[in-house]
Amino acid sequence: MPTFSHGKVTFNYNSDLSGDIIISTALRYNELQVPGEALLAFVAEYVRRQRIGALEDASASEILGVHNDL
Repeated sequence: MPTFSHGKVTFNYNSDLSGDIIISTALRYNELQVPGEALLAFVAEYVRRQRIGALEDASASEILGVHNDL
């Protein structure tokens, strides 16, 4: 089971994110189990909102991928 740590938080998960992801913290010695699909949906929604915001703020040239050096 792969492990990822960030600061005092550790994630234990299946490599394909199937099943539960076990999130533990050294701060309180707590453990939380979250379905992998729920965590994927949460992260995907965050990324979606970031991309939409960037697209809404982009100029026409940025959207089209052209550079107007006039």
